Amino acid sequence: MFTLGVPTYNTLKEIGVHRSSLASGFSKHTPFSMKHTAGYFLNEDGLEDFIQNMVTSNYLNSLIVDK
Repeated sequence: MFTLGVPTYNTLKEIGVHRSSLASGFSKHTPFSMKHTAGYFLNEDGLEDFIQNMVTSNYLNSLIVDK
């Protein structure tokens, strides 16, 4: 996992945990990604990387189990 001392997914499953949340990790990463992308645009660099981004809305929607 992401933090020292946090049990692995398999360990959590073995002790009966059926659901966990990664939201706080994603919430912390989002501003970093936005800042990084803004830096690309300010330096007029990296537009190609932004356009080639494989993480589309359709891809994200496909990750949702319960629709």
